[in-house]
Amino acid sequence: MPRDVNIVAISGTVSNTPTVVTTRNNKRICLFDLKVVEKYHLADGRPAQHDNFLTIEALGKNVDKCLKDVHKGERFIINGYLRVDDVSGVEKVRVRAYYIEKE
Repeated sequence: MPRDVNIVAISGTVSNTPTVVTTRNNKRICLFDLKVVEKYHLADGRPAQHDNFLTIEALGKNVDKCLKDVHKGERFIINGYLRVDDVSGVEKVRVRAYYIEKE
């Protein structure tokens, strides 16, 4: 029987300054947005692009790495998995990072 796999690998540009929030369980989460440019061609052959902004969540030892190394405008590679939260009836998709590396 096939198994589901939830793994993402993305690279892009940090679009804001990382911030840290603390959960009710006193766990710290570092949050920042990564701009990932999607390039494609229109039906008439002209090139086009769309900017996607993904919220990245870093936990554990990655919180300190995030605060120290991640800066707006820099390019990073992120490995992690998708996490979907329901916030007031609206689904928000985030990437929970387990690997953060500067390009």
